[in-house]
Amino acid sequence: MSQHSSHAETEPFRCLEKNAQLRRKRREHQIIRKLFSGYDAYFGTYTLNEKEGIVTHHLEAAIWPGDIGKDIDRHFRISGDRLTVTFNTTTKEGVKVTRILVWERMR
Repeated sequence: MSQHSSHAETEPFRCLEKNAQLRRKRREHQIIRKLFSGYDAYFGTYTLNEKEGIVTHHLEAAIWPGDIGKDIDRHFRISGDRLTVTFNTTTKEGVKVTRILVWERMR
């Protein structure tokens, strides 16, 4: 099965209050660097391997040009109305972390 999807995630500092604090300091280059370093977005098709619990995103476009054309695997689990997606990554400080995304169907 292959369908289209889009994905965007952001760090907590990408809020109006934090942006206003940076703007008051009038450091536009810092604002731009901070905003883009805490944001990721891409879209494309995906395929599911239900047996292995893996969704593979096939990136057709991405905010980071080097990601275009990549295949990104994520582990998923469905329990009732809840979808949990996990993936391992490294922070910009070099710390290995596991990101957990949880979606719940609204009724």
